[in-house]
Amino acid sequence: LTPQLRTLGDRHGNLVIAAQQAKGVIMLKGSKESIEGAKPALRELISEYFPDAPIPAELEPEGSEAPGAASVAPTAAAAEAPAAAPRAAPAPAATAKAPKPSTAAAPRASPSASAAVQAAPAPRRRPQQTSFASPDLLWECTRRNSCFIRRPTLELRRVFSAEPHNLVGLHTAKYSGTASEVLNVRPAKRGIKEKIELLQSHSKASRRRRPKSAVVITGLSKCPKQGLRQLDREIGEKWYRRGLLDIAKEKYRKVQKSFKTKRRTRQPRRHGK
Repeated sequence: LTPQLRTLGDRHGNLVIAAQQAKGVIMLKGSKESIEGAKPALRELISEYFPDAPIPAELEPEGSEAPGAASVAPTAAAAEAPAAAPRAAPAPAATAKAPKPSTAAAPRASPSASAAVQAAPAPRRRPQQTSFASPDLLWECTRRNSCFIRRPTLELRRVFSAEPHNLVGLHTAKYSGTASEVLNVRPAKRGIKEKIELLQSHSKASRRRRPKSAVVITGLSKCPKQGLRQLDREIGEKWYRRGLLDIAKEKYRKVQKSFKTKRRTRQPRRHGK
C-alpha cells in the first residue's frame, strides 16, 4: 500500500500520505485543496485493499450518510438470526493535518535504513577559495621567501620548515599548510596532561578569513586503536587530503610512543662493613 500512497501524493501536488501501522491511521499533510482532491482516490484504495472494512467518515463525500447511520427497525427474522460473524478489522482512519510552514514531513524510513545512513559519515564539505590567488601561485610566492624556511646546512641537505601546520616539517607544496589545506598531527600539553591533536582547515569559507577560527582542532584518543580509527574517519571517510592518511597515521604512532617514559629502577646501595 505504501507505493500506491506515495504515487497518489505525488499526483496531487506533492501531498504527503503515510500509513502509521502502530496507530492504525493514514496521515495526510498538505494544502486543503490537495487533501480534498485526493480523498476520492484514497477511498478507492481503501475499498480495494480492505473490502470488508467500513469507509472512514472523513473520506465520505459531503451530504452522504455514513454506513450504519440510518436506523432500521429490527425484524423477526433478524431477531431469530444466529450471532453475527466477527467484524473485520477496521481500515485505518484517515485524518488530515494543516501544513506547517516551518517543517516539512517525509515518509518514515525503516530502522535498518536509518541505521545504515547514520553509520556512514557524510563527506566533509570542501572549503571554497577565499583569496584571489590559487594554491599554486601562493606556493610560488612562499617557495623562496618565507619566515618559516630553515636553510640547509652541511649536515642537513634538505630545506625544512618551522610552519605550525606542516605535517612533516619539510618545505614542500605537498605538506605546506599555507598554500593548501591544513593537516597536521601534533602533541599538546595542558598542565600535566598530554594529548594528541588533529589540525584541519574549517569547512566554511568565511572562517578562513578569521585567523582565530580558520583552523579546527580535534582531540585524538591516545589509545592507538581508537586514535587510528578517528584518523580514518576524519581523513579517509570524509575525503580530506586522503593522500596524506598514511603519513598522518605514522606521525600519530610516533607522537603516541613519545609519551611513554621509561621507569628507572633504583638499585639498593651496598653499605661497606
